[in-house]
Amino acid sequence: MDRSTIDYSNEEKNSLFQEKLKNNGGTINGKVAATTITPLFFSAEKYDKIACQSELILEAIEIILRLYRVDIEIQSYYPELYHLKDLINIGYDSLDSSNGRLNHFARFDFIENENGNIGIMEFNTATPGGLLIVPTLKKIFESCDFLKDEVKTKEFPILPMDDTRCFLNYLIGLFQKIKETSLLPTIAFVLNKKHQSLFTDMDQFLQVGKEMGLDLLVAGYDELVYNGQVLSYNGKGIDIIWNKFSMQASVVNGRVTPQYYTETPEEAKDFIQAVKEQKVIALNGFPSYFISENKKTLALLLDKRFHHHFTNKQIKAIQSLILPTFVLSSNQDKFKEFKENIIKNKDEYVIKSSSDTRGRAIFIGKSMSQNDWNSLVEQSVDGPFVIQQFIKSKQSMAVCPQSANEVLMNTTLAIFILGGKASGLLSRCSPNLIHNVFSGGFMQVLYLVN
Repeated sequence: MDRSTIDYSNEEKNSLFQEKLKNNGGTINGKVAATTITPLFFSAEKYDKIACQSELILEAIEIILRLYRVDIEIQSYYPELYHLKDLINIGYDSLDSSNGRLNHFARFDFIENENGNIGIMEFNTATPGGLLIVPTLKKIFESCDFLKDEVKTKEFPILPMDDTRCFLNYLIGLFQKIKETSLLPTIAFVLNKKHQSLFTDMDQFLQVGKEMGLDLLVAGYDELVYNGQVLSYNGKGIDIIWNKFSMQASVVNGRVTPQYYTETPEEAKDFIQAVKEQKVIALNGFPSYFISENKKTLALLLDKRFHHHFTNKQIKAIQSLILPTFVLSSNQDKFKEFKENIIKNKDEYVIKSSSDTRGRAIFIGKSMSQNDWNSLVEQSVDGPFVIQQFIKSKQSMAVCPQSANEVLMNTTLAIFILGGKASGLLSRCSPNLIHNVFSGGFMQVLYLVN
């Protein structure tokens, strides 16, 4: 009997899919990307709504970034960044040569609860992962005949990022517009080499770029050389940089200690000088890295004291989509009552470090003892933390790529914004309350449905 007429078990499908991933670029630093064979279906109508809202919120973030350079009240929202203002200002030096945008690409992570309500948990605007792996995984999934029963019809709305070339085409188009040329740029993926193993896009960057016939480089900041005219790597001039800063920032004595370098800040001096002199296009920069990705920005956008900077549409989007998030300040009105309420109702809140990512430094009240929670609330007062409403995510069954068993999973989603326009969706699921792939979660191919 023809094998194609026989039903595959989940274990067989999972094994075959893992092999397909391994052999066709579905890898993260050479290892098979943890991906379930169970697709997720998401309402196209709901996507259109959150896409519009997310674009408006990113517009508001751009406003905050531009004001940060000159507005003392906004600067005071981030006291842990005071000592980094000179470094942050470097990002503005190439603004005019970067098509007037500080965030060229972003990923907003959001959660959908059991009632279908959606809220943004955090912004990823410095080094958003998934820009290349998500379309690659979908392409591989759709190449698998043995998974055709998982997707009953191919008549799904198409998103720009369903094309594996979408992101690199954006970089090419941006370069050509800025330089008024039809030439293809040399694109460098530049990273902190100590934390290389954490980044999720390098395999796809090299593979997709090769398929497109592009001139690509992967380098550490310490390997870049600037001669006053050209920033180069191993003698090869660079036109445009995709920054992959490490967000392994720690806070010592109330000050953020960044690690965009491998060992010392001196390693990045040539890169910084080339950006200051507008000799290279560098995306996204230090304002994205330190400010818009900072979780305090969620609270700032919700803070009515700053709403005079935004349009009514932006305010409505902010209030509709961002989860209730705030900083705990000792000089705020009714501070003691506010703090006491957080202590008494720990199951309703999450405390997060303002300057960390990848699921680190997230403290879920319902998972902590009361004494530990009380201590953490005290630490968060006037500190580099935010407090956010806890939302229990919608759950669904999915095949675990490690065990091939179907298990109940918590799901989170993310929307990609490219050049200010919503361009695609990411789905991750996990048996844990923290859902990202660095906390035992895995990727999930997503389809819009009408």
